Amino acid sequence: MNREKELLKNTIIIFVGKFFTQILTFLLLPIYTKYLLTDELGTFDLITTYISLFVPVLSLQLEMATFRFLLEQRENYKEQNRIISNNIILIFIFITLSIALFYLISLFIKIKYIGYIILIYFFNMLSSNFMQVARGLGKNIDYSISSIINGIITIALNFILIIKFKFGIYGPLISMIIANAISFLYLFFRLRIFKRFAYRNCNKKFCIKMIKYSLPLVPNSISWWIMSASDRTIISTFLNTAANGIYAVSNKFPTILTSLFGIFNISWSENVSLYINSEDKDEYISNICNEILVFFGFIGVILICLLSIFFDFFIDIAYKEAYLYIPILTLASFLSLIASQYGSIYVALKDTKKIAITSLISATVNIIINVLLINSIGLYAAAISTLISYLIIALYRHFDIKKSINIKYNINSMLIICSFYCTSIVFYYYNNLIVNAINLCITSIAFCYYNRKMIKKFLRNFVIKCKTKK
Repeated sequence: MNREKELLKNTIIIFVGKFFTQILTFLLLPIYTKYLLTDELGTFDLITTYISLFVPVLSLQLEMATFRFLLEQRENYKEQNRIISNNIILIFIFITLSIALFYLISLFIKIKYIGYIILIYFFNMLSSNFMQVARGLGKNIDYSISSIINGIITIALNFILIIKFKFGIYGPLISMIIANAISFLYLFFRLRIFKRFAYRNCNKKFCIKMIKYSLPLVPNSISWWIMSASDRTIISTFLNTAANGIYAVSNKFPTILTSLFGIFNISWSENVSLYINSEDKDEYISNICNEILVFFGFIGVILICLLSIFFDFFIDIAYKEAYLYIPILTLASFLSLIASQYGSIYVALKDTKKIAITSLISATVNIIINVLLINSIGLYAAAISTLISYLIIALYRHFDIKKSINIKYNINSMLIICSFYCTSIVFYYYNNLIVNAINLCITSIAFCYYNRKMIKKFLRNFVIKCKTKK
């Protein structure tokens, strides 16, 4: 019970910051679709997608090594300083080499918005790195506050630059730079990094040890990126950037599901790493995996129901086609979070090579299916290839992990989730407002019923916390 309380407590803290940020970012979608051309939105989506590759790959996923090493030294202040000092030295070496690489490439290939891309990359890397330092130190509140700061600044600047000053695509680019810079500075001073760093703590052998841990995570990051970016690249190549803009809008809504799970997974990755060697690990991990399946499975179904009713209120008519691909991508997102929960278990087992292998297989399948189908079925190819590739990685990881941990799922729960997905997708494409409204009500009631234990735990802990504060 203590483990579950700890997991719930950390999830709530991180949820406050991350969910707040995600909601604010989601509110930007109507602005983007109204004030940015489909070509501009497609280009911006490509830039952010490629940045999501540059940061983890060019940093060699160092932030995850820092988090994992700090996690084991929660009570050792001296060792924490050693880890942080080596982390800072490495991150600035990586940044210097990366900027030199960007400059070298720009001499041979003309890259539009290259200055903005470098600045976004620079501050995004620093912000991401120190957020993991905060997590490793157990400073989850500071982690959440930095996320809130990032979200508020992003929203405010987008409103000002896009709507008031008509900056077009430059608006979101500038917003990302400033928001990440301020988020980084907050963590730098809040965690008192300047007092923790000491050059004498830097050690070549320890740096190599950190890189050895993080390096196997890079192929995983690349393959997850390929699953996302290959869709965008193939669409832009075989179709056009305007089509990519439409596909980007389709992806924004399923991203809500993965973002919500990402909030939980931050706590889950920490929790499972702490208790991976406990005697009852099979039962404990099985219980959590079943709760994840039911809770997030229903969230995905509710998302489909809501969009069948409110899509036109959020999205400009120029992006109407995006409606068609959302159910497929939502189901793909649900499968991706199942795969991600197994990824956290691999990290806890310190078997990061398996993460890389399984991800690369899935990414390869995604590219092959996408290229083969894009000319015949258009954007459906990207959605279907994503769905199939996530299904493959989820199944592969499930059966592979069972060799180490005997995870058992409740078959009835799986059948219930599948039936709700099938019914809701049929109603979605039938596109009748009354039918979809009724389906939303039924699904919401089912969500509350099947997650009643988790909801009770949440409310009980929330009430206790409020009373404690008083």
